[in-house]
Amino acid sequence: MINHFRIIVVVYFFYNFLVGYVLSFQWGVGGGRSLFLYVLAMSFHFLFVGYMLGRHHSEHKVIQVRWYFAAALSLGWLASLVRELRPEFLASLLALLAGAMIVITLKEELRDETLDEFFTFALGAFLYTILLMRI
Repeated sequence: MINHFRIIVVVYFFYNFLVGYVLSFQWGVGGGRSLFLYVLAMSFHFLFVGYMLGRHHSEHKVIQVRWYFAAALSLGWLASLVRELRPEFLASLLALLAGAMIVITLKEELRDETLDEFFTFALGAFLYTILLMRI
């Protein structure tokens, strides 16, 4: 039987693959500046995801799967170099990625027991929005 942690690892593997795939799109659309801001924004997001996984699962498990997540990013980037998607499909993938980021963040940060941290969440969401709008 597949346990909860393995399902999370598979989902995040494909999620990271998608993030890696979008790397070449950011370079093609906005050049180095756009790519830098995208990498910066996704780095903050991945730090948050790593922290979240560490809160819910043993640190030993999380350290092991970080290598899979890094490999997924690299594989996604390589796939984008080999196969370019139609703009409509790429736009759908970007929307899926943005929605997944929002769901992951909201799920973790706006639980009932963390409402006292809402100001921190709102500030982070505002700064992250500004960063993404600069891309």
